Amino acid sequence: MGIRVAVSCTVLYTLLDVVVTTVIYTHRSHLSIFRNDALNFNILQSALDLWGTVLLRASLLLGASIGVSWNRKDGPPRVAKLTTLIVLTCLIVATYALAKMLILSELGPLSHQPWILSLICWTCASSLGVLLLWRLLGRESNSASSHYNSSSSSGGGKGASQDTDKLMETAGEEEQEEEEGSQEKEKTSSGATLGRLLLYCRKDGGLLSVAVLFLIISAVCEAFIPYYYGKAIDSIVVDQSMVHFAKPVITLSVLAFVSSLGMGVHGGVFTLTIAKLNLRLRNHLFRTLMRQEIGFFDENHTGDIISRLSADTTQMSDLLSLNINIFLQSTIKGIGIFIFMFGMSWKLTLVAIMGFPFIAIVSELYGNYYKKLTKEVQTILADANKVAEETISSMRTVRSFANECGEAESYYGKLLVMFQLNKKQALAYAGYMWSSNISELALEVVILYYGGHLVITGQMSSGALISFFIYLLEQGECLQNIASVYTGLMQGVGAAEKVFEYLDRKPKHPADGTEAPDTCTGVVEFKDIKFAYPTRPDTEILKGVSFTLRPGEVTALVGPSGSGKSSCVSLLENFYLPQQGQVLLDGKPIHTFRHDYLHSKVALVGQEPVLFARTVEENITYGLTDVPMETVVQAAIKSNAHDFITSLPTGYGTNVGEKGTQLSGGQKQRVAIARALIRNPRVLILDEATSALDAESEHIVQKALNNIMQERTVLVIAHQLSTVEKADNIIVIDGGHVAEQGSHSQLMASGGLYYKLVQRQVLGIETGAEVLNKSEKLSWKSNGGRQRRRQSISGRITILISSMGIRVAVSCTVLYTLLDVVVTTVIYTHGSHLSIFRNDALNFNILQSALDLWGTVLLRASLLLGASIGVSWNRKDGPPRVAKLTTLIVLTCLIVATYALAKMLILSELGPLSHQPWILSLICWTCASSLGVLLLWRLLGRESNSASSHYNSSSSSGGGEGASQDTDKLMETAGEEEQEVGFERRKKEKEEEGSQEKEKTSSGATLGRLLLYCRKDGGLLSVAVLFLIISAVCEAFIPYYYGKAIDSIVVDQSMEHFAKPVITLSVLAFASSLAMGVRGGVFTLTIAKLNLRLRNHLFRTLMRQEIGFFDENHTGDIISRLSADTTQVSDLLSLNINIFLRSTIKGIGVFIFMFGMSWKLTLVAIMGFPFIAVVSKLYGNYYKKLTKEVQTILADANKVAEETISSMRTVRSFANECGEAESYYGKLLVMFQLNKKQALAYAGYMWSSNISELALEVAILYYGGHLVITGQMSSGALISFFIYMLELGECLQNIASVYTGLMQGVGAAEKVFEYLDRKPKHPADGTEAPDTCTGVVEFKDIKFAYPTRPETEILKGVSFTLRPGEVTALVGPSGSGKSSCVSLLENFYLPQQGQVLLDGKPIHTFQHDYLHSKVALVGQEPVLFARTVEENITYGLTDIPMETVVQAAIKANAHDFITSLPTGYGTNVGEKGTQLSGGQKQRVAIARALIRNPRVLILDEATSALDSESEHIVQKALNNIMQERTVLVIAHRLSTVEKADNIIVIDKGHVAEQGSHSQLMASGGLYYKLVQRQVLGIETGAEVLNKSKKLNWKSNGGRQRRSQSSSGSESEHNLRY
Repeated sequence: MGIRVAVSCTVLYTLLDVVVTTVIYTHRSHLSIFRNDALNFNILQSALDLWGTVLLRASLLLGASIGVSWNRKDGPPRVAKLTTLIVLTCLIVATYALAKMLILSELGPLSHQPWILSLICWTCASSLGVLLLWRLLGRESNSASSHYNSSSSSGGGKGASQDTDKLMETAGEEEQEEEEGSQEKEKTSSGATLGRLLLYCRKDGGLLSVAVLFLIISAVCEAFIPYYYGKAIDSIVVDQSMVHFAKPVITLSVLAFVSSLGMGVHGGVFTLTIAKLNLRLRNHLFRTLMRQEIGFFDENHTGDIISRLSADTTQMSDLLSLNINIFLQSTIKGIGIFIFMFGMSWKLTLVAIMGFPFIAIVSELYGNYYKKLTKEVQTILADANKVAEETISSMRTVRSFANECGEAESYYGKLLVMFQLNKKQALAYAGYMWSSNISELALEVVILYYGGHLVITGQMSSGALISFFIYLLEQGECLQNIASVYTGLMQGVGAAEKVFEYLDRKPKHPADGTEAPDTCTGVVEFKDIKFAYPTRPDTEILKGVSFTLRPGEVTALVGPSGSGKSSCVSLLENFYLPQQGQVLLDGKPIHTFRHDYLHSKVALVGQEPVLFARTVEENITYGLTDVPMETVVQAAIKSNAHDFITSLPTGYGTNVGEKGTQLSGGQKQRVAIARALIRNPRVLILDEATSALDAESEHIVQKALNNIMQERTVLVIAHQLSTVEKADNIIVIDGGHVAEQGSHSQLMASGGLYYKLVQRQVLGIETGAEVLNKSEKLSWKSNGGRQRRRQSISGRITILISSMGIRVAVSCTVLYTLLDVVVTTVIYTHGSHLSIFRNDALNFNILQSALDLWGTVLLRASLLLGASIGVSWNRKDGPPRVAKLTTLIVLTCLIVATYALAKMLILSELGPLSHQPWILSLICWTCASSLGVLLLWRLLGRESNSASSHYNSSSSSGGGEGASQDTDKLMETAGEEEQEVGFERRKKEKEEEGSQEKEKTSSGATLGRLLLYCRKDGGLLSVAVLFLIISAVCEAFIPYYYGKAIDSIVVDQSMEHFAKPVITLSVLAFASSLAMGVRGGVFTLTIAKLNLRLRNHLFRTLMRQEIGFFDENHTGDIISRLSADTTQVSDLLSLNINIFLRSTIKGIGVFIFMFGMSWKLTLVAIMGFPFIAVVSKLYGNYYKKLTKEVQTILADANKVAEETISSMRTVRSFANECGEAESYYGKLLVMFQLNKKQALAYAGYMWSSNISELALEVAILYYGGHLVITGQMSSGALISFFIYMLELGECLQNIASVYTGLMQGVGAAEKVFEYLDRKPKHPADGTEAPDTCTGVVEFKDIKFAYPTRPETEILKGVSFTLRPGEVTALVGPSGSGKSSCVSLLENFYLPQQGQVLLDGKPIHTFQHDYLHSKVALVGQEPVLFARTVEENITYGLTDIPMETVVQAAIKANAHDFITSLPTGYGTNVGEKGTQLSGGQKQRVAIARALIRNPRVLILDEATSALDSESEHIVQKALNNIMQERTVLVIAHRLSTVEKADNIIVIDKGHVAEQGSHSQLMASGGLYYKLVQRQVLGIETGAEVLNKSKKLNWKSNGGRQRRSQSSSGSESEHNLRY
């Protein structure tokens, strides 16, 4: 139906077009007019050509209609593709019609021929109709294609369905769907979203009305300003009178003042309104988020939600404050300008209308192509960065398999693909720059030429032409603003739609229960529960689960990973609703209870409890208010936490850091237990509460748990079955069902799933070895944060240097002051007697005397001598005070210099200054000496750094022991994290000071080195600079010839004289545009080549660095060097240096022309520019300071939001949503107070900057008019000067704005060169590669400390030997040095003392690739890369036969699961191996190690993170590969290593003991104690739960006996690998 309607409309419109055009053309004449016009065609008399355009329109529309009707599938898309061509065709037709109208209007008034005027108007209107109908026909492509797609999918059967599934899995489809969806939204709901956003602002309707009112006033005033410029020019040229000239200038001044005031007020009010909107919007959104169900946070990443709160709300604000603001201002101003243009000359306005669309089309065509290329480049760059991130974040794995070169080649391959796109980009950019510039300049030249014709023929005045020209430039700016705003408008609308989507969302499971009974017994019932997570509704987790938890009993939930244990906890916490069944508390459904009541009765202690960046007390009382301190202490005592809390620096007031990072794992667990107990819950859930802890921490936490289980309903969840064996009831869940339940003895006797799990995990049948989780224990160090005081000798040297600097500065100032007084006096007296002072004082005349100029020396002397005395007398506070007054001194010196220049202009009007050389010299000296005052003042103020640092060092060194102790206490306080932030801030400030020094000292050197780095592209750079100079010089000449053209109109009144400068202008415009295009393209290509070399060189340099380098530098920082900093280095050349050179060359040329035209006007401009810069600088600095404070507060608010949302389960568990919302709102209120200041500052800044600029323009116009009237310059020269002044201001702005980017680029280049120059401290440059390797490893008296912590010795004289065919186990507490031994064996670090030997030779002497082919590592969390299974197994190797890969997989017990994957060994494992399970990843990692046939195999916690089933499978694989190799096993779980041939116990960096399991057990040392605590439960294990049972240990080979209470019989189980 859609296509039929479109075709019908098109045919009807075509018929209408033909009829109307023919009727108008014949205008009641006979049809014979066609024959007469055809035989005697004259373009100036006949309209047959206009009628002929209807044939073109009809053929286009009918052809498209036929095509769409006959081929409904492919027709509409083909029509849509030709839209740009049709737009061009219609534009050409309309332009031809308008051009004809202009030609005919030159012959006579068109009012005598109304029919031809009607025909021209109809031709233009019908061309627009063709465009609309063409888009209608092409728009049907979506519906047609979707119709055919649906037909093919529905008729394609199973194969089509599979194809669709494959398409859904492709990477690109998601992006395409999002783009299509966003385009549809733009067309359908953008207006509605904007309307809703404006409705959201209705509370601020008054403020918005004021802002819009002043916006209109400002825009209208700006629209009038060019009109009065023209009036002023006319009064100069025609009336030749300052009286007539003064009137438009006064009007201009008033308009400038009102416009600036309006702009300032509307800017400030808009800023305030948007701040209020932002406050309400963020607060409303955050509170809405707090009401959402947990499933919402499962479906949406924390980063996405924070993006809505920060980025999207900011974009919504920008939508009003920037986009709608600019859109309204540009639209109102544009309409006003168009009215003025049309009133001045409808003919010139038509020319402009004809030109603008062509400029837009050309820019759009090139812009779209360039944008497409840029998007492709960004995609490839993202892929390259992904390779880099994956490599650098997994550097230990890369180094372990000696694959640095392979990764470098992979990265370089991505860069080469990007470089090929960069070549196209350079060519496109050259074309884009040339075409856009030539089209704009061509329109200006055409309008100037035709406007000159109109002036000469008396159809408009010269002033009107000038005004029109200014209007044309401003109209182009308005159209550009409207076009550029569209992108931001759509982004803002898109952001608003996302935010409103969240605001409109109703929680699927609201916490709206009302029950809150006075008593709660704590009986929990699960009744026939069926449950699936909202994110995976097709995967049923619980399938009819029923069980009961009773008060006073401990119930344990056990089962394999994924069986549904944690799901039961989530349902009990009311995070989700089951699809079937009910969870009851005291017989009532959980969801019927009031939210805060439920979470006061049900408390959870998880495996990794979330603590917030607050004090210990605030964490314990989280979600509660007005809790007495005694209650807090009692809860901490019950949780066994009081002792360690009181030992913290500020006790309960100690800040625990983000996520509780300032506490150890055991300490965090105990605080979490206290947080649960303070609520006195009736139901307590312990979810893996000790699984992540080492033996010592587990022992302490378990004691706390034993104290709190009585008289409560307790639910325990654990993987370690020894934790739950004493429970009253053990429920075994498997596959979503309750497989069995009962006591430990009952379940062991039944021989079911529980029995098998016990066998596999505790008794070690078929597996034997288990691996413990690595646990790094954080401890509070009482001596942390001490800093060494500077030595007294160093302090004295600092004092000496500081005092010397001040003395030199003061001496220079005094000498300069004397010189200034002497020179000024000598020039003033110019050989006369000193009585000239008395004469000039008695008979002072500003037009004759120079006493006022001599008087300025007294001001300068008093300023400098006063500052010198102050600095000398108070060396501590004097220089900083001097520095603070710098801005005031700058203003004073500017006023003095301006006064001197103004006096020179006044005197020059009386006669030539060459007759009075002494006064000219005095004026020049006054200006130069004012500059000298500025330099000396900065010199005196600069000493503030050295002086203040001297006094600070004195005070710090003189503080004695007490100060040192205070510093220690500060470093240990609860707010350590905040202090670290403060330390980082101080460090950052120092770095900023250092960077400023570098800017002054080494920026030039860095730039020089960067240019040397580009010497391979010297030819290209020379070409680019050459064309840059050509372009800048041509641009500098253009305004000069504009003035010449104006003069030829005014003076000669001849088109012949007028044509010459216009032709010259055309040549200059063409040359300038061509040079600009070539320069842009060559620069882009050169920078692409630089980028390629720089990134490749940097990445290969990084691949050579030692592992310690990657410990010291975060992956994010390194990637930032590779991506952000190299991009900034590129911008340094392509943007900053490019713009700097162009602006400098053009600025110098412009200044020369200005000075040549009128040195007097140039002096006025010189006097004005510094004041504009100072005013902008003052307000700019203040506004920048406020903006920085706002950003800091916003970052704090976002930190609160991120902490809350990422820990939403904890927040919900303790019903503290309102508390977090209030905390967030508090941050927003602080920000809003700053926003008020910001709005006021912005209003002042906008007003002052605009009024100062317009004031200078008015002053130059007025004085320039005076010079024209007095014959000192021509009117054309004044126009040229005016244009030059605007361009000079633009050049200076560009140079000033480039400075920041230049310094950023230099800073980035310094960072990049710092990495490029870095030599690895531990290079992999060994040469040994023997034919055979037996695998004997010896650690000889090893002492080692990590490079990042050189003062902390990890290994302290460790010696042991690993022999072939033996399994050696390293055990010991966390932090004892086990992993450090592995790192040394992998040659990641060099020991400070001793040697690690392989077959008697030091490890570091072997070739890098050889060593890592003989020593292989399988870690706890092996790193896999986003490649295929085969590529991961053969990682770091080349040309490996498939048979070898399969054999390695079989040995690793991985072949079966690999072949079951979709494409077998060709299956991509995803980023970090996320497409595989933990056990599958481990087996692939084992295969990766085995394929090298290593002589030394290291198993570092190889199964600790796995559940029982996965651990069993992986352990079987490990058992297959240990024979005939040197095997080193590291584990926390001691049962894993008891069958090792040799067990080495490391404690505090020493080998505490070593021997077999039986030997170490018999000795009763550290190993014996660890076994007791972890496996046997003595002092810990037997107290885990409320029943008491004993485990008896037999020393013969590690056998265990367990007494089974039900039968009294004993069964023995052997613990083996």
